[in-house]
Amino acid sequence: ERFHVDEEEDLHLNQIFAVADGMLLIAAERGTVYRSRDRGASWEAHSTNSPGSFWGGLALRTGPLLVFGNRGHLYRSEDGGDSWAGIESDTRQSLTAAVELEDGRIIVTGLGGTVLESRDGGKSFRTAALPGLRGYTAVTGDAKGGLLLFGDAGVERVGGDVALP
Repeated sequence: ERFHVDEEEDLHLNQIFAVADGMLLIAAERGTVYRSRDRGASWEAHSTNSPGSFWGGLALRTGPLLVFGNRGHLYRSEDGGDSWAGIESDTRQSLTAAVELEDGRIIVTGLGGTVLESRDGGKSFRTAALPGLRGYTAVTGDAKGGLLLFGDAGVERVGGDVALP
């Protein structure tokens, strides 16, 4: 069965991500997150009340969900996407990618050299702007406990301590 929304709600669907139990979510425009509890057979829209677009999302190993996007908007759900709470990102840069590292840290990257780090399961984030103000579109951890950042300058490696304030 094809995914369909009304023409009035014809939003860009920016990233699909999965939860360990098979639930699927889609980060979309106008603060909307679509959710499927039946592996994509049907979908329901959930508003976060964010005015901006979400570019991505991440399901944490401990259960919470994160979505992030334009102008530093970052939201967290602890109930499988039924409700969403805004989290202060301390940036107006758009957020583009996220990863949960083996040590439990959560890293969110964005434009303008933005790197956010959470050590409390995504409840709060510390913010840094790396030199060069590059845009990052993907992030992952490396074998040495550091980060691999993908973006304007290709691939950059940053040590395990990103020197966040």
